[in-house]
Amino acid sequence: MRCAAALSLLLCSNTPLFSPMRIHASPAENVRNLLKHGTKKVRFYRSFDWMDAHRIMLGLAEAYPELVTLQNAQDEYGLAVAGGMQDCPLDDDFTRRILKLDEKYVLMGKRNESHARKLEQNEPGCKNWFLTIEDHEAHYAKSESKKRLPTLLMSGTVHGNERVGTTAVLEYAALLLEAANCESFPHEDYPGPQAPQIVMDEWLDQVDQANACRQDLHHRGIVDDERKWLARLATTRRIIIVPAANSLGFFRGEREEDGIDPNKDFPFDLKGDEDTKCMETITARTLNEIFINNIIQLAITFHSGASVVAYNWGAPSFDGRTCPDDTSMAQVSRVYQRFGGPLKYWKQGVYKVGTMNDLVYPVRGGMEDWAYAASWAKDFSKGCQPETYKGYAASQTQYNDSVLRTVNILVETSKEKDPPITQLGADYLLFDPSWQKMGSGHITRNIRVLSDDRSR
Repeated sequence: MRCAAALSLLLCSNTPLFSPMRIHASPAENVRNLLKHGTKKVRFYRSFDWMDAHRIMLGLAEAYPELVTLQNAQDEYGLAVAGGMQDCPLDDDFTRRILKLDEKYVLMGKRNESHARKLEQNEPGCKNWFLTIEDHEAHYAKSESKKRLPTLLMSGTVHGNERVGTTAVLEYAALLLEAANCESFPHEDYPGPQAPQIVMDEWLDQVDQANACRQDLHHRGIVDDERKWLARLATTRRIIIVPAANSLGFFRGEREEDGIDPNKDFPFDLKGDEDTKCMETITARTLNEIFINNIIQLAITFHSGASVVAYNWGAPSFDGRTCPDDTSMAQVSRVYQRFGGPLKYWKQGVYKVGTMNDLVYPVRGGMEDWAYAASWAKDFSKGCQPETYKGYAASQTQYNDSVLRTVNILVETSKEKDPPITQLGADYLLFDPSWQKMGSGHITRNIRVLSDDRSR
């Protein structure tokens, strides 16, 4: 099996093909018996743990520096670290590689100054890492196109024990980058018969790379139009991917962050004595900083516990009411429902679509309503005054009229918080929701949802 260079070790090795009937069968047998498509270029997905997620983020950043920036909320925004000595250990190799990446970012102009001193401070606990996918060559600093790039946010694990989202957003990121890298070959037009031999040899080598990566994607069922669309997604928007917003909870396998529910920690529709008791978690502060430092048009947040695509409202004070953008949000959600498709092999239909209040349950302090309305429904959003982690500046939750007007769609991926590996799907025929074999699973479906980008 041939994978993209960045993920050859991270995604392909130690990723067996599982069969509910024959767990110990060889990969080739499983492909033949389960998929029946005569191809060996299939990889079944598996849930990423905390270490997997961080190694993959680092691997993608190293492989595609022109397209990916790897950051963490502590070094970027000065946030505290959640957890203690036993939480989220990163080895010396990770530190060495991230420092090397920092040097490259300074040389590329991504950073005005090095973060080396911050990165070398090995403070115990969990940093909150995130990726930004953006074409820095096409949209260089101070260019008009950079100013106009639409910005999207994709958030994996707000509740630390709900794992499908983390894997889905990272697999999606890897696929986008693979397609964009493939589409970039050859880098130049045909040099002409009079070109020096060294120039011609280099061009032919790039043609070979183009043919090889296109063939690899095609063997996995990704046709030319789909490859070009994925590459366009990676190069015409700014995509912020937060695989594990609740880094501590994800590491521990716990829903909450040190006993606090992050999805009830945002300043929206809080009542009584609790109306300023928010931003107590580093999870919420991380997302808050990302939002107030960007203008995010569309966000998708992943949870588990149901099988729905839901939109505003989701707060008790708005129960029974429709939001001002109800029609467009419903349309977007139904497209996600249709593009995600059913999981017929597992006897699961398409996602249900409706408001969070109708399909999930009302929540005070929820992320989705906060991101959508805190800039304009100001009577429902007061500033936070948390005491945890030595407090958080009140100015960070005093919002202007622009930053929190985001269409924030909630995807509840599955009834199980961490579905069995056999139900996650495979990287074959990704964009064919009618495929009824075992390879169509929870990760497959949500890669389709993410790829149907409504910001276009």
